[in-house]
Amino acid sequence: MSRPCPIAAIVLAAGSSERMGESNKLLERVDGHPLLAWVIDEILASAITNVFVVTGFERERVESALDDYPITPLYNPDFSTGIASSIRTGITNLPEGIGGVMVFLGDMPLISRNLIGELILKFDPPAGRSIIVPTYRGHRGNPILWSRDLCDKMRNLKGDRGARTLFKQHKKLIYELPVMTQSIIKDVDTPDGLAAIGEQLKARKRGDGKTSGSA
Repeated sequence: MSRPCPIAAIVLAAGSSERMGESNKLLERVDGHPLLAWVIDEILASAITNVFVVTGFERERVESALDDYPITPLYNPDFSTGIASSIRTGITNLPEGIGGVMVFLGDMPLISRNLIGELILKFDPPAGRSIIVPTYRGHRGNPILWSRDLCDKMRNLKGDRGARTLFKQHKKLIYELPVMTQSIIKDVDTPDGLAAIGEQLKARKRGDGKTSGSA
C-alpha cells in the first residue's frame, strides 16, 4: 500500500428538506444534538484532516448550530440547482496537499468512524483504487472517497445526478467495499424516518447499537 495521504471531508448540508414539511431536518434534535452534528462528530473522530460543510438553505441557522465544531462552512448560493453545485463548492475550496476527498450527505447520521476508517484503508490511487464506494447487499451508498486527481472532473457535475456520470467514465478506478450496515443507504426524508433513525442513534450512544459495523 502507498503512503497514506491527507483526506478531507465535504459534508453536503445545503438542501431544503422539502419532504420534512417546514422544518430543516438537519437541525432537528436527536438526543439533544442537531441531526447534522451526529455525522460530523464521527468524521472528527476519524483520520480525516479537514472538514468542510457546504450550506445553502437556512445557511445562518445551520452554520450557527456548528459554531463549536472545528469545521469550515462554505456557502453555496446555487444550492437550489442540485447536489452537484454543492460538491463543486466544496471541491473548489480544498487546500493544497489534500490527496483525497470523502463526500458525505448531511442527512445520513448513522455513518460511523469505523466505516470511515475502512474506506480510507482501502484508498490507494497508485494501485488503481481511486474511488472507494461502500456497498450493502450490492447497493452502492455513501460516503464515497475520491482521489484528488478526479476533482477537476467533479467540478463538471450537474444537477442531482451526483457521481453516476463519473462512475461510468472511470469504472476501472472504482473499489467497492462491502459492508454489513445499512447506514450507507439510510437517510432521513420524513418525520417517521427521523424518529426511527433517532432511536438507532440513541442505541449506538448507549453502546448496544449495531449501526457502526463496517465489514
